[in-house]
Amino acid sequence: MREVPLCSQCAWQIEQRQQEFASVRRPAEERTVDVVTPGPQFLVDTAKAPWHSINIALEMIAKAKASRKRIVLGQISDYAGSSRKYGIAYMIAREIADEVIYTGDNAHRSRASQADRDSGRFIELRSAKEVSDNIKQTAVPGELILLKSSSNLHRERIALAWTHDVKCWIPVCAKSESCQMCGLYEVPFEEHSDFLAKRKLARRRHRFRWLLGG
Repeated sequence: MREVPLCSQCAWQIEQRQQEFASVRRPAEERTVDVVTPGPQFLVDTAKAPWHSINIALEMIAKAKASRKRIVLGQISDYAGSSRKYGIAYMIAREIADEVIYTGDNAHRSRASQADRDSGRFIELRSAKEVSDNIKQTAVPGELILLKSSSNLHRERIALAWTHDVKCWIPVCAKSESCQMCGLYEVPFEEHSDFLAKRKLARRRHRFRWLLGG
């Protein structure tokens, strides 16, 4: 995400978030701290989501200091069909955050009570676009938002949409790389093939002109 100017207090808070996230022993490309000013702070952990990593991410959010906390949980990679694990994760998350959003095909497995649903403590949204729209409408400056999911859902788009014109909102694209690595998140998915073909042709023409000294 693009760099934005921060006040000294905001900069200190983000440095703290980065240090906390860095303490989780995983490759750096799997986790990022993204800031929107004015707006929320995103802790993006969307490369892998095995069960043991859920508690690590939730514990980090629990220790962090923020005026408001929100947790967005997608697919748990090694328990995709286990209602029990999703239920346990929700019970822990609801004690940490002001709001918990479950997203993806397993969002219905939260076992959240009707009271939590009615009060807005728990929200079930299936697509990344729905989550993005919801957060854009309700986020407050300085809010801390954890995006936690396995890579196939590409929930990093929720954070990217704050500083980029994200147009690729397909639920499953079958790409293993992140949206940042793919780089086509500002192009509708159905136009990816045509876009890549045109880009490849333009690069060939540029190289050809360069070889001819043009």
